[in-house]
Amino acid sequence: MANSWGIDAFYYTGFLFYLITIAQSLNTEELSTQSVEFEDEYGDIFHCVDIYKQPALDHPLLKNHIIQLRPSSIPTDFNVDVSSPNATSQFSVKKRGCPAGRVPIPQTKKGNLLSMFGTTKLVKTTDNGADIGPWWAAYQTKESTYCGGSALISVYGLELGSDQCSLAGIWVENDDGQMNNVVAGWTVCPETLGDTRTRFFIKWTADDYQTTGCTNLDCPGFVQIHKTFTPGSVLGPVSTYAGNQFYLPINIHRDQKTGNWWLNIGENTIGYWPGSLFTSLNNCATTISWGGAALSLGPKPPMGSGHFPDEGFGRAATVKNIQVQTAIGKEVGVQPNELSPSIIFYNCYRVGDPTFEVATDGLQFYFGGPGESDESEGESSETTKVVFGKGKRVPIVLRPKTLHHRQNPAWDILRIQ
Repeated sequence: MANSWGIDAFYYTGFLFYLITIAQSLNTEELSTQSVEFEDEYGDIFHCVDIYKQPALDHPLLKNHIIQLRPSSIPTDFNVDVSSPNATSQFSVKKRGCPAGRVPIPQTKKGNLLSMFGTTKLVKTTDNGADIGPWWAAYQTKESTYCGGSALISVYGLELGSDQCSLAGIWVENDDGQMNNVVAGWTVCPETLGDTRTRFFIKWTADDYQTTGCTNLDCPGFVQIHKTFTPGSVLGPVSTYAGNQFYLPINIHRDQKTGNWWLNIGENTIGYWPGSLFTSLNNCATTISWGGAALSLGPKPPMGSGHFPDEGFGRAATVKNIQVQTAIGKEVGVQPNELSPSIIFYNCYRVGDPTFEVATDGLQFYFGGPGESDESEGESSETTKVVFGKGKRVPIVLRPKTLHHRQNPAWDILRIQ
């Protein structure tokens, strides 16, 4: 009897241990599930994946790629004044982020309107011949050797229709017969990104977007390093007309040792484009551009703040602290005579003269416009296309090949909140 009780107690104790083990296992599995996916306050879902198994490494050119966790070289003399509490737009402080060793990959959104900014054709058309853009207002450097570029770009929220996109940012490019570029900035693009929020945005290509490259992390290539902030994230706060101004501090630079192109937003290192993806950007770039762009299946949308440059500070969108990185890794300021404007549809979008309006802001210019609105009524319907200072007036329907790559150095952009 006693022996029987002892046997029963043994099995009873063993059964309890089994139940506890199962409960712990279920709890561990639940915690594990929670740690590999999170939702931010905007309803965006991010999947946390092993940094060494992220989708970027599915690219055939990255089969044996060794992930670089931090830049081996950092540009010197990068001058960005962010001392003011309202100087820069912030990443969302409510994001939980991923645990150590994992990086966030946003749940893919449907839509391809934003991808059309990749084309370097002057104007893209629909099947019925209607122009859909891109239209832009920007400045580009003279051709030289640039191993990076940076600036602070004011960030705005825009009310757009579902068939419109508007954006602003920096693009770094090299054309050896096939356009290579990397781009970063902010955009509002409901059709592609699912809502009218201002979002962080990147693009890249190694062949003028014929068979390579994409927006954000929609294809393998860009290596995500930051465990919280990623392309496609919402940005905020945004600037208000005649109110507080907020900026997106963007720095794109080439690692002198590895040849990878690193992307920093302020002090946040987001990730990099491996140099092995490119045919000409495996070396330095030949031009860098700053400004805004727009694309639409209907009326032309607003760009920047939605107001023309002549309204000035606090009312027109700004690009300031414009700098480039030299071949020896030094950030240097750009002079006005080193830039040339590129404008399409002067009655809708414009750029102001580059000036040193405020000493601490470095070289800056205003850009943007209302698009097709009451503010643009009464302007000449003729398109003024100022191509790198040449001031040539060309009807919008023309697509002169001599202006091919210069007219669209990769229209892309995005923001982070």
